[in-house]
Amino acid sequence: MKLSTLFLRTLFCAILAAFALCAPATPAKAAAVPPANLDLSGQWRFALDPGGKGLNARWFAADLAGGDTIALPGTTDIAKKGTPNSQRLTQQLTRRYKFVGKAWYQRDITIPEAWKGRRVVLTLERTKGTTVWFDDTQTGPQQTFLSVPHRHVLTVDAAPGKHRLTVLVDNSPRLFPAGGHMIDEDIQTNWNGIIGRIFLKQTGPVWVERVQAKTDSQQDRVTVEVTLAKSPSLEEANGWVFVAPWGADEITPHTVSFSTPTFVFTTSRPLIPAKTQRTPRRPSLMNLFKRDLNDYPINKEVPPEWSEWQTKAEMWFASVTTKAGDSDSKYFPFAARQISHTGSTLRLNGKPIFLRGKHDALAFPLTGAPPMDKPSWLRYFARCKEYGINHIRYHSACPPRAAFAAADELGLYIQVENPARGNFARGKGKREYQLAEARAILDEYGNHPSFVIYALGNELGDDPKQLASIIADLRQYDGNRRIFATGSNNHFWRPAQQAGDDLWVTFRTAPNAAGAVRGSYSHADLPLGHIEAGPPNTMRDFSTALKNATVPVIGHEVGQYQVFPNFDEIPRYTGVLEARNFEVFRDRLNKTGMGNLWRDFFRASFETALLCYKEDIEAALRTPGFGGFQLLDLQDFQAQGTALVGVLDAFMEPKAADLRERWAQFCSPTVPLAMFEKFTYNEGTVFTADIKVAHYGEKDFKGTVTTYLVGDGLHEGRTEEVHIKRGEVTKAYTFYGPDGDGALSAVDGLPDRLTLSVTVCDEAKNLVGKNSWVIWDYPNYIDADLTEAFQGILVTHDAAAARTALDAGKKVLLLNRPEKPLPSITPVALTAAEAALSIGGVADRLAAKDVKRTAHRIKGLFMTDFWNFPMFNSTATRNKLPPSPGTLGILCDPKHPLFAEFPTEFHTNWQWWNLIKGSDSFTLDGTPADFRPIVQVIDNFARNHKIGLIFEGCAGKDGQGQLLVCCIDEGVLREHPEGRQLLMSMAKYMKSPAFAPKHTLPEKVLEK
Repeated sequence: MKLSTLFLRTLFCAILAAFALCAPATPAKAAAVPPANLDLSGQWRFALDPGGKGLNARWFAADLAGGDTIALPGTTDIAKKGTPNSQRLTQQLTRRYKFVGKAWYQRDITIPEAWKGRRVVLTLERTKGTTVWFDDTQTGPQQTFLSVPHRHVLTVDAAPGKHRLTVLVDNSPRLFPAGGHMIDEDIQTNWNGIIGRIFLKQTGPVWVERVQAKTDSQQDRVTVEVTLAKSPSLEEANGWVFVAPWGADEITPHTVSFSTPTFVFTTSRPLIPAKTQRTPRRPSLMNLFKRDLNDYPINKEVPPEWSEWQTKAEMWFASVTTKAGDSDSKYFPFAARQISHTGSTLRLNGKPIFLRGKHDALAFPLTGAPPMDKPSWLRYFARCKEYGINHIRYHSACPPRAAFAAADELGLYIQVENPARGNFARGKGKREYQLAEARAILDEYGNHPSFVIYALGNELGDDPKQLASIIADLRQYDGNRRIFATGSNNHFWRPAQQAGDDLWVTFRTAPNAAGAVRGSYSHADLPLGHIEAGPPNTMRDFSTALKNATVPVIGHEVGQYQVFPNFDEIPRYTGVLEARNFEVFRDRLNKTGMGNLWRDFFRASFETALLCYKEDIEAALRTPGFGGFQLLDLQDFQAQGTALVGVLDAFMEPKAADLRERWAQFCSPTVPLAMFEKFTYNEGTVFTADIKVAHYGEKDFKGTVTTYLVGDGLHEGRTEEVHIKRGEVTKAYTFYGPDGDGALSAVDGLPDRLTLSVTVCDEAKNLVGKNSWVIWDYPNYIDADLTEAFQGILVTHDAAAARTALDAGKKVLLLNRPEKPLPSITPVALTAAEAALSIGGVADRLAAKDVKRTAHRIKGLFMTDFWNFPMFNSTATRNKLPPSPGTLGILCDPKHPLFAEFPTEFHTNWQWWNLIKGSDSFTLDGTPADFRPIVQVIDNFARNHKIGLIFEGCAGKDGQGQLLVCCIDEGVLREHPEGRQLLMSMAKYMKSPAFAPKHTLPEKVLEK
């Protein structure tokens, strides 16, 4: 039968007032339904129990002594409970008040008269290990799940009146065999407390235990599995189950026997709109429950399939009612969507998608715990979307209900992992524990359309067959609602696709460079990525790595390019955590005499990191069929040694005023790409670039692609109409440089910095994508040009020859000895009175094996150091591998006269790649505080060396000689057009009046 509209209104009143439905045969009882929930937020009695004495002393049997109170929801950190913390940690932020162990929370509650004889359940939305007493009786075993609410049944036969409720919360790490970021001190802090909703709920002897909503393969029907539960004392009885969207015109009661716990319901209406016009549904009385139900609006028409573009979801309910009038209901979000894959292509609703993802460990620096309200998550996720992110991967963590509701609304694809890293099932009882929490996660959040991926944990080393068995169990349990993976970056030391995986989240698909699916790796995980291994170009992609996979591949923890600290952040840590690590780093830098340079270090290292992120993400976008990437991270990771790897800070604020526009060039649904072989050219060289468009927007379109190459006296352009397909990397055309023939030419014999820009507009001429790159065009200098330029200057890498010339008051350019033998050239003769040498001499040309390096040298690193120096330096040392140089790019003044004919920014750019990789810079610790290298290599905050790539000073007898030191391999300088240009610019500088060093250089500079 179908219920009348009049009766429906009466029925909905009961639902909205009590989360319960009246018996269809007795609608008059609706007004008598008792309130379903009692909110328990507010002041609670409180006591810390660091020694764990409370259990034996039966603290639950009386009011807690001491008279202390605490506000719940909240944490001990927020309430300033625990021991004031005087530590100054450098590996993470420091908690102002730290407490690990048992804490007691207690209050009096009043059971309403209307709840007499009812079943009463306490819900604690998010907490740590909890044990509960109702009066003097423990309600059940301790609950330790970290990802889902704890629900304790206080009684199945409630006695109205006053009762004492006691909750013992224990955050001791030993309670949680899985581990992961949800109990780390260095991520969201291992807080103690209860956050989110805290309430009592009453039910009768029958209740809705679980609801699973699933779509069929054609997505035109929804199947809802309603699992019922009943009290053991209830004999077999009959009743009704109702399943429908809120606001539906009709609700059909389905007769069930409570001896059958699972009821399967299939919609009678299609989920995809029919071609004929449908009658809109009338609005319901949902406004009575705005707090929770407004998360999901009532759609007056059948909603479209959910995606990042179409984000409407409905609120549904499932309710059970006995003939005696006892009722219970659950409401749940639902939207039709199907996540799947075809080969290596990830698909949503049958259409290809590309995951532009970020890692998330629930790190919120002001609270030390995740927010539990939807507005906070809407703000957080909106900032992620501003920066092109459409996917969040929760590293060994699961966000709360409000986060899923916000992600549903904004169209984000969520990956959840069990709180496990390193191993999932090894250890007594661990497999069962982990499997139970995984099922609880799927039960609690599994109906949210944003929850598209589930993985067992991070970098697991368990037996792959055992993990595959667990995934098979979970897939059967959950159905087709999402895709599964046995973990993220499992067995990374010998990567291989695992049986049972629907996608492969990994940092390599094979243990060599051909398996790379990201641009950077630590020196403890050799080989290095293409950004550091070079040489630089825009041709590389990860297609070779995909040959090892039959499922979509997602780049794991991409980036990790470190940025120097921004000490202006320190006062912003006004909550439970302090940035004492930053204070230590600032103090260390001040002691070196470089304290006034930190802003320059911050800005320059940020630009280098951003340059590397651009290439890393573009390489992913250039790869046809690639599944996507997961950054680590979009924002700073104030943990694990302090990893400042974000382009946003820990507060989700950009590190540069124009960052959003620049970042959107390469991290957006539609990204123009230009593929060319190198960044530096000699005049006369032909420049060409294949122009492509990576498009993962909502639909195909026919647009225009425009390319410009602009420099001094050059403005070349081309516009073509191109049909751009969703989910593909479409080639637009090949762009040729000046005059359409591609040949570059230096204007007036000077180098030129050229900008190549590409824009994409849709049919309506709206700009949907733009991107740009810089290339350099240099005059073609030959050896004779350089020899003439350096007349009167000794150019050498021989310390003895340098000393002789400097003692005589001459000018000397000291270069690094070449790593490779160079072709012989005829040297210019040297005399005592006039030191004049062409670039090197035959006697100076040594093979690499003969080159000696001293302890005060640091090898060149182009990218900024991976993650942070202390963590991976120790790992490399432990594994007997050469550690990273640990540097963060270069800093210079583009207006310095040395750069008059060598165009540069104040930071690293691609024209420096060969030069930096061919360098072996000096540490200049101990030089005067005001001594600054012309090109300074920025050191990491743990070491703080003053490092010179190019620097000058007085040297020799009585300091009369003038010395310019360039710590770059002479062969590298001679081999590359940018190197020859730098030599020419240095020669002209040394001959100009501007070359007037003021500081005396330390003697070690002239040591071999």
